[in-house]
Amino acid sequence: MLARAREEAERVLAGAQADIEERLEERGLLKEAEEKSRELVRQAEDRASALIKEAEERAEAKLGEAESQARGQMDEADRYALEMLRKLQAQLASFEASVRAGVETLEKRLTES
Repeated sequence: MLARAREEAERVLAGAQADIEERLEERGLLKEAEEKSRELVRQAEDRASALIKEAEERAEAKLGEAESQARGQMDEADRYALEMLRKLQAQLASFEASVRAGVETLEKRLTES
């Protein structure tokens, strides 16, 4: 009877030991899963930050290109406007010369009469 009790105690002890080992293994797996989860979150955050930075850099580059094109178009418009104003100035000078000649002719006629 003592031997049976001893065997029963050993069996219960072995079962308890196996249960403890199983729970420790589960905790280890849980801890490993938590660490892996934290690592995946960190990697996702890093990737998101990198994508945001890349998008900002692209937007900045596009803005720079747009500003450069706008400056070029403004310069082109200014050159065109200057060319048109010079042509107008030349035409006005020609009209002024014609008017002056007409005035001088009429003044000459009036003084001769």
